[in-house]
Amino acid sequence: MNLKNKHRMKKLIYIFVATMAFWACENDPVEMTITASVETEDEVIVLNMRGPIDTIKVEEGQFKIGMPIDTPNFYFLFLPNATSYWTLYIEPLQQIELDIKKEGLFVTYEVSGSKGSERMKDVYSSNLKTFQLTDSLNNAINKFTEEGLEIPDETKGHLDLRYRTRVEKHRQEVLALIEEDSTDITN
Repeated sequence: MNLKNKHRMKKLIYIFVATMAFWACENDPVEMTITASVETEDEVIVLNMRGPIDTIKVEEGQFKIGMPIDTPNFYFLFLPNATSYWTLYIEPLQQIELDIKKEGLFVTYEVSGSKGSERMKDVYSSNLKTFQLTDSLNNAINKFTEEGLEIPDETKGHLDLRYRTRVEKHRQEVLALIEEDSTDITN
């Protein structure tokens, strides 16, 4: 091998090593943050598809999470004294803000800084309305049952109509979200 070829080979090796180093750096996780205000809770549990990631202390009605992530993913936040969790779709570098309110056992929230999380919130809100109505109707039926009373046919019809109307509205809301962008992963 002559000196000229040796020099070319050395350059190729340097270029290869530099390229590999660049690719390795490009896949390093980058920080995303969630800043939130929350009422009446001491902690928030953060989960992903594999299970719990962290428990965050709420201090003076606020909490902040910073996590290194390298790919978009679904994360779930859960208030221990609530019956529901909510889903966020988080991408690297996103700066997400949440305003969380707990109403009885239910959680409502506003989200900004993540289009995917905003779509997940729309699905959550529709699910929550349906769940709340179902819970309310169940309580009405239980009231009759606990008192040993027969539910009048007119009341049964009214409860059934309310339920069917909400389920249809829920279906329409979810279909509308899917039709906005049928390729969106948050569907």
